[in-house]
Amino acid sequence: MKKILALLLCLMLLGMACTALAVEKQPGETVTITISVTGNPGGASSTRVKVEASTSVFEFVSASLAAGVNGSAPNKLNANFVCKSSDTVEPLSGTLGTIVLKVKDGVAPGSYDITVTPNSTYDPDFNKVSITVSGNTTVVVPEPECDHEWDIGVVTTEPTCIKTGVLTYTCGLCKETKTEIIDATGEHKFNEGTVTKAATCTEAGELTRTCTNEGCTETTIEVIEAVGHTEGAPVTVAPTCEEKGSTTIICTVCKEIVKQDFVDAIGHEWDEGIVTTLPTCSKVGVRTYTCQNDNEHIKTEDEPATNEHVWSDGVTTEPTCTEAGKIVYTCTYNCGETKEETIPALEHDYEEAVTLEPTCSAEGVKTFTCKNDKTHTYTEPIGKLPHTEGKPEITESTCTVPGSEVVKCTECGEVLNEKALPLADHTEETIVVDPTCEEDGSETVKCSVCNEVLSEKPIAATGHTEETVVVDPTCEEDGSETVKCSVCNEVLSEKPIAATGHTWDKGVETKTPTCTAEGEMTFTCTVCGETKTEPIEKAEHTYDEDGNYKAPTCTEDGYVSGVCTVCGDVQEGKVLPATGHKEETIIVDSTCKVPGSKTVKCSVCNEVIKTEELPLAEHTMDNGVVTTEPGCETEGVKTFTCTVCGATETEPVAAIGHAYDEGVVTTEPDCETEGVKTFTCKNDATHTYTEAIPAKGHVWGDWVVTKEPTDGEDGEQQRACENCDAVETKPVSAKITYIMTTCSMGIRFRDLENPVTDYWYMFTPIDLSVDGEQTFDLVAGNIHKIGTVTVLVKEGTVTVTYKLFNQRDIEVFEEFMTILPSMAGVTELDFENMEGYEYGQAISIQDQLGGDTKVLLVIRNLVTYSEGISGIEYFDFDGQEYLDYAESLKPLMD
Repeated sequence: MKKILALLLCLMLLGMACTALAVEKQPGETVTITISVTGNPGGASSTRVKVEASTSVFEFVSASLAAGVNGSAPNKLNANFVCKSSDTVEPLSGTLGTIVLKVKDGVAPGSYDITVTPNSTYDPDFNKVSITVSGNTTVVVPEPECDHEWDIGVVTTEPTCIKTGVLTYTCGLCKETKTEIIDATGEHKFNEGTVTKAATCTEAGELTRTCTNEGCTETTIEVIEAVGHTEGAPVTVAPTCEEKGSTTIICTVCKEIVKQDFVDAIGHEWDEGIVTTLPTCSKVGVRTYTCQNDNEHIKTEDEPATNEHVWSDGVTTEPTCTEAGKIVYTCTYNCGETKEETIPALEHDYEEAVTLEPTCSAEGVKTFTCKNDKTHTYTEPIGKLPHTEGKPEITESTCTVPGSEVVKCTECGEVLNEKALPLADHTEETIVVDPTCEEDGSETVKCSVCNEVLSEKPIAATGHTEETVVVDPTCEEDGSETVKCSVCNEVLSEKPIAATGHTWDKGVETKTPTCTAEGEMTFTCTVCGETKTEPIEKAEHTYDEDGNYKAPTCTEDGYVSGVCTVCGDVQEGKVLPATGHKEETIIVDSTCKVPGSKTVKCSVCNEVIKTEELPLAEHTMDNGVVTTEPGCETEGVKTFTCTVCGATETEPVAAIGHAYDEGVVTTEPDCETEGVKTFTCKNDATHTYTEAIPAKGHVWGDWVVTKEPTDGEDGEQQRACENCDAVETKPVSAKITYIMTTCSMGIRFRDLENPVTDYWYMFTPIDLSVDGEQTFDLVAGNIHKIGTVTVLVKEGTVTVTYKLFNQRDIEVFEEFMTILPSMAGVTELDFENMEGYEYGQAISIQDQLGGDTKVLLVIRNLVTYSEGISGIEYFDFDGQEYLDYAESLKPLMD
C-alpha cells in the first residue's frame, strides 16, 4: 500500500513539472543525472551548467563530460560543468555530461529537487545567447518498508522436467507477496549426440547430446580426446657467433613446435684488426677488429699516441727594411705546440718612377720607392719638355664654306700653325621616285649640302606582274583561270575550265529482278552525291514439282520438266546430276568420365561416312572457391571442383598480410601537443597501430605595431598564431634622431702630441705620389660608419668624392673639405676660416698644393638621420682594430 502511495506521489510530481524527472531512492542509494541540450536557437558553442541540490540530502560521488565535449566537470555539488564543443564553430548538441549523487543516510521521507541551470552561454563569435538543457530531477524518498511476516508458502506453478516451478509467500501484515523458484524435477533422456567441435592435435573435441523429452532442449557435452601431433621433417638453423642454433620438428597439421633442440653459439673469431682512426702526437687512435665468422660483428681498441709532432708549412711574417721577419710552425695534430724561425731584416732597394710627367709648361716629378716598403720614398724634379707638334686639326671645307688646317702643341694646346683650305666639291645625293606598272618614275641627283640639282632622269614604268588565280570546276559546273597583276590587281585575261563530270560508285541494287522483269541498280557520285539508275537483267525461271520434277540426291541423278511457278513458262525435260555427299564433322567432346567421338556424315542424307572414339579428357576444374578464408598472418584454403565429375582439389591461399588504411587522426595535434594517427587493417579491424603526429608549431602572423614608438618612449608590436590564441609581444625601440659631424676615418686631432681640439674629429694622412684610388670610411659622430670617401690621384691632380650607404634616409645639410700640407702652424681647429675645396673638383698637386704629396685630408660634413635606418654600421672607436689602423697612418705624416 505504501508503494502505491509513493507511485501516486511521483505521478503527481510529474504532472506538476513535466520537465523534471521523478525517481524513487532509498537513503544510501545513488542517482545519476544526465545533462542534455534540448534547445540551442542561438547556436551556442560554450556554456556553464550549474547543478544545485541540498547538501543536507545529497553528497557528491562523481561527474564527467560526454565524449566530444571539451571543458571540465565539477568535483563537488553546487558547482559548474564547463562545456565547449569539440569544434568551436559547431553548436553544442546532445549529451553534455553526467553527475552521480548519493542520498545521505538518515534522510527523512519526502521529495527533493535537483536543478540544472545554464549560464554564461556564448556563440563562436563570443556573443551571449541562450540555451535550454534537460536534467532537472526530483528524488522521492519513500516511507520505511514493512517488516514482513511470511507464511509457509503455496506452490503456484508446478515444476517440470525442463521448467522451474514457483512457490509464493504472503505477508500476514500487509498481504504483500514474494516468490521463490522451485528447481525442475524431471530427468533428461539424451540422444547419441553430434560432434559440435572436432578434436585437434592438442585440443579435445566436443560431442553434444540433446534431451529427447518433448519440449525439452537441454543438452550435455562430452569430451572427444585430442588426436595428437603429426611430426614433419626436422628444420635446422645453424648457430652464429652470438646466437644458438636449433633443430625443430613442427606438426604438419597445426604448425605447432613438437620438439626443439639447441646448439651453443660458436663465438667470435677476431682478425688482427686495422687502424680506423690514426693516433696523433697526443691523442690515441682506434683499431677495429672484424669477426671472421660474421663481418658485421666488430669491436674496437685504443691505438697508442705517437708522441711525435707533424709540423705545418708555417705562417710567415715577412721581414721589412728595418725589422726581421719570422716563420711560425704549428703541429698539425692541434696539440698546441709551435716552433719559430727568424728571417733577417732587408735593406732599402729603391726603384725610380716618373710620378708626374714634365710638360712644355711645367716640370715633372721622379719618385724613388723602396721595393721592400712602399712607404719609404723620396723625389727629384724633371725639367720642362719642348712643345710637341700634334697632327694637323682639319676642319673640312664644304661646297659653300672654306675649311682650315691648324697645328697645336699636343701637351699645352698652343696653336703653332694655321692655314685656310679651298672649297669642297658638291656632295651628291640621289633621290629615286619608283615607277608603277603603267607610270614612269624618276632619279634626281642633288647636293646634300646646298640642295643644288645636279642631274635628273626618268625611270620607265615596270609593266604588270602577272598572277594566276584558278577556280576549280565541279561535276556539272565549269571553273575558271584568271590572270591579273599582283601589284595593281588589274585583270589581264580570263578563260573557263570545263566541268569534270560525275565519278560513280559501284552501285546498290534498289529493285530485285524476276524472271519476267528487269531489276534496277542505283549509282551515286562520290563527289557531289548525284544519283543515276541502270537496269538489271531478268532472273532465271523457278520450276515447280508437279510430277515432272525429281530432285537429284547425293548418289542418284534427278530430272526436271515443269512449269515456272512465277511466270508459267514450260520447260522441256532434262537430267539433273547427282549432287554427291556434303561432308560435315560432328564431335562429341570427351569428359573425364565418358570418352567422346568424332563422326563424319553427309549433312544432306545423314549417311555416316566414318566415326572414331576420342580419349578421356582431363578434369575441367572451376575457378575454385575459398573454403577457408586467409587471415592477415594465416594461410587459407581454396577448393577446386571438376565441373564434369565433381572431383575436388585444394591448394593453400597465402596469408593476405596486413592492409592498413591511410589512417584516421584520432587525436588532433595542436600548436604545442602531438596528435595521434591510428591505422586499422582493412582485413581485420582488431589489428591496429598508431603513429605520433608532430605538433603543428605556431604559425606566426606578421608583426603589427600596436603602440608606435616616440623619440623618448618605446613602442610595442605583437604577432598572433594563426591556429591558436597564442600571442607574442616585443618592444619597438624609441626613435633617436642624430645630428652628426662626419669625418673621414683616420687620426683624431685630440690624440696628437699637441691636440688642437677636444672633439673627436679625425683627419686622414694620404700619399699623393702614386696614381690610383684610395678609399676610407666616412664616420658620423664617432658612432656610425655611414659611407665611404674616395681619393683619386691622376695625372698630377687629386679629386675627393664621397658616397653614402643610405642616400634616402641620411640628409647632408652642410659640406666642407680641405687638404692641409701638415699640422705645422695649426694651433686651433677653425673650420670657419679654413680654405676649402669642392667635392669632385680636380685639385692640381703642383699649383694648388705646392707639389706636396704627403698631405692631410680634413672633412667636416653635417648630417642628420634616425636610429635604425638600413645600411649604416657601428664604429668601435675604442676597438683595437681602429687603434692599430690610426697608428699605421702616422708614418704618412710629415
